[in-house]
Amino acid sequence: MSWSVLMCYQPFGTSILPMYALILPFAPPLLFWQLRSRITAWILPFSLYIAAQVNPGLQLPRFPFGQWHFNPFAWQFLFFFGLSAGTGGWGQLFQSRIRSILLFGSLVTLVIGVLIQKECLAAITGFDGIGQTMKAYATEWSNKTRYGPLRLIHFAAFVLILSTILPGAQANIWQKPVFAPIIKCGQTSLIVYSAGVILTFLSIPVFQILGESPGVVLMVEFDCCVLSVVFAFLASSQRLRKPTPRI
Repeated sequence: MSWSVLMCYQPFGTSILPMYALILPFAPPLLFWQLRSRITAWILPFSLYIAAQVNPGLQLPRFPFGQWHFNPFAWQFLFFFGLSAGTGGWGQLFQSRIRSILLFGSLVTLVIGVLIQKECLAAITGFDGIGQTMKAYATEWSNKTRYGPLRLIHFAAFVLILSTILPGAQANIWQKPVFAPIIKCGQTSLIVYSAGVILTFLSIPVFQILGESPGVVLMVEFDCCVLSVVFAFLASSQRLRKPTPRI
């Protein structure tokens, strides 16, 4: 029980939740700092991120052994990254010519990432050794537990491209019913994630009985997606429902 209170006991599929619980309370003071000094507000998050990359031992314990799967000292920088972008601190930068350069760099980054991950360079004569070396370095510098620099760069590139392609949040296209499932899942993400963890455990006996053929996997994934959307709509309707006044 004490290990659960300290968030050191993390059952399968729930390791991201303690990280959220630890980091989110710091969001209001960071936001307060960010709105008053955009430059100095980066000092603490960036310093913790660098410290986590340089010293892998900067971690929290996990019961009964090991460390947290998502190192909060490293992943907090992603939260601050999104917080900074959400407060409009990059508006002038993205409205300038630098946006075009960043967009081109983001496309190149994603293309190179796909080539390395799919080992496309290995198919080219004379580049097989280079391809293996690049993949080894990419694997090391994209460590998921410490949220490696390459993973951060890849995420930033992907976000920049999506923000350029997709219309703004107030666009009329998002009011169309076809996008309602995506929006509802985003608005109730924690509930959908928690339901997904339960569905993951429930899918285990299904795979044991029916096997793990591609058809069965697609069927289970489709059913889980449908149920997740149902959970999202139910949670959203409960939020909008006003409490009945007691007489």
